[in-house]
Amino acid sequence: MKLFNKIIHFVILIIFLIIQVAFAEYLGMYSVSIDLIMVTVVCIALVDGMTIGMAMGFISGLVFDLMAGNIVGISSFLYTLNAFLAVKVMDLGIKKMGASLALIIFLVTEINIFIEGLLRYLFNFNVDVAQLGRDILIRPLFSIALVFLIFPIINLGQRRRWVLGFRNEEEN
Repeated sequence: MKLFNKIIHFVILIIFLIIQVAFAEYLGMYSVSIDLIMVTVVCIALVDGMTIGMAMGFISGLVFDLMAGNIVGISSFLYTLNAFLAVKVMDLGIKKMGASLALIIFLVTEINIFIEGLLRYLFNFNVDVAQLGRDILIRPLFSIALVFLIFPIINLGQRRRWVLGFRNEEEN
């Protein structure tokens, strides 16, 4: 059953990868930048563990770079780092609730934006400071909204349950 869930998660990741390349890039014209792959990799890492999340992050980042025409390896590095950071933040002892999931996605998104901008600057690409400022303010909000749509799909069939509300069930 565990192997079947990991295969299903990989198929879901591939579907979101195709959606990211095909449709989400067009939303950039309207200053809406979403990262379906990052949110999916973080959700997979939180459900399946760090090793599986990092492996899926590396593979999906490499495929995304090849499909989108980015610098090969940057997305692989970022998605692998995102999975690592999400699991390490969860290991600090945060309760599995919707608020902690939103906090993890917020932190991972902000770190992702910062490192991506830094790497593009170091590789001598033009970094638009105004777009970077908009991304720092807007992209975490869209990522948090996406995680509440994607995480229940990834968490189906799991024995460990998360409370997606802001109230912990164990408090009763």
